[in-house]
Amino acid sequence: MSKVLESKKYVWPKNVWKDFFKDKKHGGHRYSSEDFLAMEAREKLFHLDGGLTLLDFGCGAAELLTYYAPEYKQLVGVDFSESMLEEASKRIKKKNLKT
Repeated sequence: MSKVLESKKYVWPKNVWKDFFKDKKHGGHRYSSEDFLAMEAREKLFHLDGGLTLLDFGCGAAELLTYYAPEYKQLVGVDFSESMLEEASKRIKKKNLKT
């Protein structure tokens, strides 16, 4: 590779997504109204077979996860954004769900 091209090479941060989501408080759904979130959750639940446990990888602020709760015995929400997990914890407590 020529020296000219090497000098213009972009170096990505270690974790671009972690940096992007570090201060976010909401999942970025098209709309954030409870009616929309409930409808979105019902649509996703329609495509799931149900069961005892549901893993929501990238759960964000648990905006949909809280609507899945009545359908599953155990829910596991995982996200790498601390701010999103803090919001998820608040949302779960507000909905009176067990943690």
